[in-house]
Amino acid sequence: MAKAQVIHLSTLMMDQETVMQHENAMVHEAISYKKELAFLSADELQLFHDLTHAKYQDNRLEQERLSNTFVQSRIQQWLES
Repeated sequence: MAKAQVIHLSTLMMDQETVMQHENAMVHEAISYKKELAFLSADELQLFHDLTHAKYQDNRLEQERLSNTFVQSRIQQWLES
């Protein structure tokens, strides 16, 4: 995992807002990874828990399914921060 090697690395779209805005694009993953992951922020860990405990209609959101507009907006926000 990249965060294990680069401690200050931050994610752009591993958050509840991203999942909620793209919930209709989620897919079911029959065998979901359930072991707790190291190096996640508190918010990322909560999202991981929510995804693995059926809070959403499905349990996986693949990056290819994110809308281009959303991705461009998030990248722009990141560049300006």
